[in-house]
Amino acid sequence: MFPRLAQTRVVRAFIRTFFGTILAPRYHKVIALYGQRYDMALSTGLDLAASLALRPIHTIVDCGTGTGHVTLKMASSFPGSKLISVDAVEPMLKLASKNFASQKCLAQLVCGDIARLPFQDGCADLVVAQNTLPFLQEFARICAPGGIVLFADSSAKFLPGIATRGAVKTGKFDLVRAGTAELGFFVVGRRGK
Repeated sequence: MFPRLAQTRVVRAFIRTFFGTILAPRYHKVIALYGQRYDMALSTGLDLAASLALRPIHTIVDCGTGTGHVTLKMASSFPGSKLISVDAVEPMLKLASKNFASQKCLAQLVCGDIARLPFQDGCADLVVAQNTLPFLQEFARICAPGGIVLFADSSAKFLPGIATRGAVKTGKFDLVRAGTAELGFFVVGRRGK
């Protein structure tokens, strides 16, 4: 039900306004407030994702990239991979572009809705989404067989059970694992054949 509600025009407009106007210029302060705890669930999930992948990780899609924080982490964790950062909020993409330039990160920026990603089926080896809406069915669609979908949240440690059930419910994963780290959680799904 939640992903359907999140796709409504009103909710999507709210997200673009809130994140684009209010949060975008201040998001670096949110990350700084958490300190190292901000990335703990993502980092732990990435370690698990790398160990469970049945294929080399060459193409990574960061869904709901925001200011590009996750993409920059992917660039250091998977050097040489093709990085694609997607967000529907243009002010966030502008900040991501500046952050990528300052770190010499060569990621492709795409303005698009993560509920309907503008990519072919099975085009990514790793699909990562942190602190965004859980469109797991759509994330699984663009993930290649044997690839991994990683959904993480840096502050909702109480939700891994709900997210795990959502991943299993898609019927797209042959393996689903979840866990918590610091204040957050992660769910890793390996795309079945």
